[in-house]
Formats: sequence, structure tokens, C-alpha cells
Amino acid sequence: MLEGVRSVTKTLEDEGREVMDRTFNATPAFIGNELKEVSLDRDEFLKWETKDSGARTQYDSGMVRDSQDGKPRFDLMSPIDLPYEEQLLTRWASLMARGAQKYGDRNWEKGNGAEELERAKASAYRHFMQWYYGEVDEDHAAAGGML
Repeated sequence: MLEGVRSVTKTLEDEGREVMDRTFNATPAFIGNELKEVSLDRDEFLKWETKDSGARTQYDSGMVRDSQDGKPRFDLMSPIDLPYEEQLLTRWASLMARGAQKYGDRNWEKGNGAEELERAKASAYRHFMQWYYGEVDEDHAAAGGML
């Protein structure tokens, strides 16, 4: 079973204070078409580096940022003039809340075998087709994996 992210409390010996330390263990990830467990411990996490393209944009205020070229544009996911409750991400979060009431929190993360993956893909495709053909008995766009 994929357990997700575990949190542990650690005492910093040099400072004598407690802090939250995130240990990434058995984090679910899709690799190709397979749902696998990916382990990442705290030492590996601390070795992450900030990528740098070398390209810079400087603004009139003096702020400098790296280029956005080749990076995901999450800022384009939500239409500007669409009300909050109609945003697809809000609708998907509402679907997750309804699913948690029905099946328990994070039920969708428990699948770890080919049978569960095929079942999830079949459901997503069915919801896609229902959305595509205009069925409105459920929020098929959200249920189809945020089309």
C-alpha cells in the first residue's frame, strides 16, 4: 500500500529545539503507466538544488527572475473571469471532498496494482466520454481527471 508522506518531529542537537522534519517515504508516483512507490529521505531532500537556466528578466522594481521558458504554467490553469466555485480546480477539490465522505480520505492513493490502475483509467475515460457528449448528471469534467 502507498502510504504517502510521513511527518516526524526531530530535535536539533545544536539548537535544542524541535522542528517538523518531513521524511518522504513510499510517496506515490506515476512512472510511465505504473503507480510506484518513490522513496526520498531527508538527506536527499536537502540536496535538491534550484534549477537555473541562466536567462534573467529584470523588472523596473529591481526584482530579478529566472526565465519561465520550458516550465509548467500553472498560472494559466484557472480562467481569470470564472467565479471561484466554477473553477475546475475548485470543482475537483469538491469531488475529492465528496469522495472522502463516501470512501474515506485519500482512498484514491491506496491503489497499487495493475488491476486498480486499470479500474481508475476505465473510470477516468468513462467520465471523459460522458463530459465530451454533454452528460450533466455529475461533474464529469472533474471526475474525469480534470479534463
